[in-house]
Amino acid sequence: MIAIRALAPAVAFVLLLFPIRAATADEFADLCVAGGVGLEAQDCACIDSRLTDPAERGEVIALLRGEVEAQQSGSRPDETSPDFERRMQILDRYIHECVK
Repeated sequence: MIAIRALAPAVAFVLLLFPIRAATADEFADLCVAGGVGLEAQDCACIDSRLTDPAERGEVIALLRGEVEAQQSGSRPDETSPDFERRMQILDRYIHECVK
């Protein structure tokens, strides 16, 4: 019993570093289609399959999440912010690979 308790923090740490891919893929697909950037489901599937770098994936998810939140609140994200520009550049790179 003590050994299991000792392993719990290590397991939690590993899950934090390497989240389960299916949950992230579902979140990405939902946000990609709903994000209002004009992507179709097949485009989102292509981007999802190529967007394997965890840092870039997080940036694109943050961008899409911001787009969805802006739509829901009736506002627009700050397109002049460095974060927005960086995230959009990452997404654009994958859009050019997938949308032809």
